[in-house]
Amino acid sequence: DIDFMSLDVEGFELDVLKGIDLSAEWSPKVFLIELYPVEYEEVLFLLSPYYNLIDNFSKFTKEKDPNWSGHNDYLFIKK
Repeated sequence: DIDFMSLDVEGFELDVLKGIDLSAEWSPKVFLIELYPVEYEEVLFLLSPYYNLIDNFSKFTKEKDPNWSGHNDYLFIKK
């Protein structure tokens, strides 16, 4: 079993997730995924049958960090 998986592949998170059988018993129980706004909605759609979005851990914004690249780290837990 995979208890925890952190996914941070610089904008290719959606491609990696599409290659994982999210319905499998062995799929991660908890995911921490770095997401950019351009893939956020599609990743939520892909994960929603199997995972609940729990929180945005980083909560970065341009106001707090002018050098912010646009990503945030989201925690998902298996349903």
